[in-house]
Amino acid sequence: MRNSTYNKKITLKRVIISLAIGAVFIVLMVYGIDRLRYVGSVDDTKISRADYKKNLNQVKAFYSYSKQDLSNLISLDKDTLEKMINKILVQNYAENNGITVTDAEIQARYLRVISGFNRNNNIVDEGDEAFLSKIKEMYGEDKNTYLEEIRIDLLKKKVQKEVKMPLVQWLEEQKKSASINRF
Repeated sequence: MRNSTYNKKITLKRVIISLAIGAVFIVLMVYGIDRLRYVGSVDDTKISRADYKKNLNQVKAFYSYSKQDLSNLISLDKDTLEKMINKILVQNYAENNGITVTDAEIQARYLRVISGFNRNNNIVDEGDEAFLSKIKEMYGEDKNTYLEEIRIDLLKKKVQKEVKMPLVQWLEEQKKSASINRF
């Protein structure tokens, strides 16, 4: 009888320890996976590691193209993440305040850039092939990525106009009240 009670206590302790270890494992797994998949977050928006690497690779491509020193990559890492945080802050503000950029605005800006590029490079053709080739060479970007950059740039200008202060100053104010995590 005594042996049976002792065995039940040992079994109960093993079950409790196993459950505790399992719970700790699950918590570590969830937080660990988040740290593997994301580099940070701004309020409820997570910054994926894949997007971060894509942005960082574009910066590195430009540095390589322009034959700049890549030895200070820590600064590039931090700068890239800060730019992504700024982008999310602008997008969130724009979304919450009904500020949008239309496809027509993006297309108009794109055509002005192409026209200027062609004129500056003595290209008679009105197409965008030479420009897109140069963007690919400099940043590793395609047309859709470049159009997204134009959209964000136009959105920043509209937000700056709305908040009636320099965007850099406004972003610093936003960072004080936003929930920003860097993993």
